Amino acid sequence: MNFRNLLPAEFLLTAAFLMAVYIVLAVVYKRLGRLNSAARRAVHRLRRPWMRRFFILTHKLYDVPLASVQVALVGLLLGFAWNDWRAATALLAALFLQTAVVSATKGLSGRVRPPHDTAHVIMQSGSYPSGHSAGSMTFAILAPVLVLPYVPGAFAAGLAAYLLTMALLTAAGRLYLDMHWFTDLVGGWILSSVTVMFTLALIS
Repeated sequence: MNFRNLLPAEFLLTAAFLMAVYIVLAVVYKRLGRLNSAARRAVHRLRRPWMRRFFILTHKLYDVPLASVQVALVGLLLGFAWNDWRAATALLAALFLQTAVVSATKGLSGRVRPPHDTAHVIMQSGSYPSGHSAGSMTFAILAPVLVLPYVPGAFAAGLAAYLLTMALLTAAGRLYLDMHWFTDLVGGWILSSVTVMFTLALIS
């Protein structure tokens, strides 16, 4: 297959632009302190006592152990039930590589996390980007698209609605629990967009 036809110039330029923004956010985070602090104060004003338990749950659902189980289940379903090992491999590889990029960026950027005023665990790793936000959004988009050929459209739409809602709530929880700054979420979503773009392009 012709690589130029597979990934046209417009696609590559869009991906390059998104990754440039992703890198810029990692470099200039100190200049975005006012924006991040304002977002943090806004979240603090909206806090309610019942929310904490819910957002701790979203943290655990998309932490490495439970997130891995969810991804593995969808991958095994694609492979064994529908014999689509290409899609299964693409899903697993996309999230694995994305996690590797997140880990590398955290180490290189060295961004300090917010004060853990309401955190339920003390996070020692770097703050940028939000791995939970990136992983949950990538899974929310890829899983419904990859199972769509094998399930009724209404089921795929319902799955997408559920997973996208959970991804947004997970991101909100990162702010509520003082785990991340707002721009960490943005960086996670940008990385997720690039991951989804390349995954769908390469398997289409």
